[in-house]
Amino acid sequence: MDLETIITISNAIIVLIALLAILWLICLEVRWRKLFNDQKNPNLDSLLDDLKKGKINLEEKVRNIENRTQNLENKSLNFISKTSLIRFNPFRGEGGNQSFVACFLNNKNNGLIISSIHSREKINVYAKPIKNKTSPYEMSVEEKEALDQAC
Repeated sequence: MDLETIITISNAIIVLIALLAILWLICLEVRWRKLFNDQKNPNLDSLLDDLKKGKINLEEKVRNIENRTQNLENKSLNFISKTSLIRFNPFRGEGGNQSFVACFLNNKNNGLIISSIHSREKINVYAKPIKNKTSPYEMSVEEKEALDQAC
């Protein structure tokens, strides 16, 4: 190889290295602009302060959501979540299963039982409170069955 060829190859390598360096700098510039949201005077301290404020804000929102979730969970213990319905015929041999017992309980097994006794002359409706799966009033067989099904 003669000297001119070596110089030409060396110049080509230098130009290639310079082009790669320029490309690398352009990539860094693009990343820099993305990092600082195209601000004209980027400041790393202000960026870190903004990130810290955002983190504090997010932590506060998470705490609020956790508190609201806990409140809803506590309230939901009192929501009606267990139900049952039993239809029956209180008068053997007459009519159909027009009478019923409906039981409505929350997660603490508190609620009420509604009984409806249907006869030809009238319909009687009774309501009994339930506390801890028991009632202070005597319950019929159907009411006990409805309570057991709801629990």
